[in-house]
Amino acid sequence: MVIREQKKSVINLSRFVYHPGYNYSVWGFEKSHPFDSQRYKRVYCKIVNKKIIKKGKYLKPAPPSRSLLIEQMSPIYLFRLCYGFEVCKLIEGKEWWMPGWIYRWRILNPMLLATEGSILATCVALKLGWAVNLSGGFHHASFTSGEGFCIYPDISLMVHYLQTR
Repeated sequence: MVIREQKKSVINLSRFVYHPGYNYSVWGFEKSHPFDSQRYKRVYCKIVNKKIIKKGKYLKPAPPSRSLLIEQMSPIYLFRLCYGFEVCKLIEGKEWWMPGWIYRWRILNPMLLATEGSILATCVALKLGWAVNLSGGFHHASFTSGEGFCIYPDISLMVHYLQTR
């Protein structure tokens, strides 16, 4: 809605948060999954094609920090995320046999990066009035569990970050 109200000129580039690392794949297995794991790249390409932002001109979140997770989230839940079977249940995948490190590398790290992007977008919005993270919104996750393709509760972590910092 905010974008439509703007003139056709390029919007302030510092208000968009994106990282190519948001898009994830597990060697093609994601193609049999209902969640579109490449949608962030497609959204980015659409807003570039519509000249809302210039190509390559966006804020990138820093590499994910696990300190916020450790401060707030259940240690038992975080421990369970080390196992492929548990992650597979949360993302409703069929590849339960893959080791946990593959899920961490190919799915959990991109979701954690998106959580960092949500926090960055919130900080920018507080400074400039509004901002957009092209990923995030993992509203099915909580500090003790996840479901519905949501692993990390980026919205709750974002609120906690603002309250404590």
